[in-house]
Amino acid sequence: MEPGSSVLAILSNHDPRAWTGSACDGGANATCNLRLFEAAIARGAAAGAGAVLFPEGYALSPDFGTEPWISPAGATPCAAARTTQGDSPLQSGLACAARRQRVAVVANVLVRMGGGEKQIREVVIDAAGAVVSSYGKRHLFPSERWPLGFSPSSDAPTVAPLLGGRVGLLICYEGVYPELSGDWSQVDGLRRDGAQALLWSIGSHLPVDAGAARLARRTGLPVLASADGAAAHAVAATGAPLPPSRSVALRGAVAGYVGNASLRLWPLPAAPLRRGAQDMRRVWTRAPELTAS
Repeated sequence: MEPGSSVLAILSNHDPRAWTGSACDGGANATCNLRLFEAAIARGAAAGAGAVLFPEGYALSPDFGTEPWISPAGATPCAAARTTQGDSPLQSGLACAARRQRVAVVANVLVRMGGGEKQIREVVIDAAGAVVSSYGKRHLFPSERWPLGFSPSSDAPTVAPLLGGRVGLLICYEGVYPELSGDWSQVDGLRRDGAQALLWSIGSHLPVDAGAARLARRTGLPVLASADGAAAHAVAATGAPLPPSRSVALRGAVAGYVGNASLRLWPLPAAPLRRGAQDMRRVWTRAPELTAS
């Protein structure tokens, strides 16, 4: 990672089942997808990224498997891979990769909480491998409640520190829920609490480009999205698409992976991030400023 980098790398077009010729064939083994995520973190760091954003947890666990939750804010999952609750290799693996590559990670995992309920949780890990923020999905798609058996969290809308600024966290269905329900309290709360951009981790089957544009226009915030099986996408506060500065291929990064995943990189203007949300929104309105490599 470059010192003080404000470049965000976003996983794009990952197919979690695109494995062949190994124990990973079919993608049911989450360990295989973790290897690809670790490779993405390494390649993102080598490309100068300061943080890497990943899709919703089904991109790691396409078989819907869960692991014990060990990543509350302040935790160091890399040092606590084994707990009294059992092994949590995805959380510890992501934290170790962040620490090893000195790059922040924003990832999503399917977990079991202390009381046994299953949740879908976003975790923000800093470049030292420590959890700086976590958030559980509040608004579930109906099939996530039944038959998958996930429970909504009671977490408040969460704004997390990242790349010297503050980002609001949204998980999949939560990006379209306000339009469908008329309830904008979550995204309005993110803006009220100082979010300078929205990070949207998506499973699949959502209109990423159109949804991101509508979110941006409604909130006046830029939106950056990583979706399972779809292209990473970023829009300015006006809803206008922002082209990435570059793309880094991941095909062949891990033995047996035959998908077309890549990282797409967007340079975030560091000075406006530090100055505040109003400056951030103004700069992100002007797309050409974000296309230089």
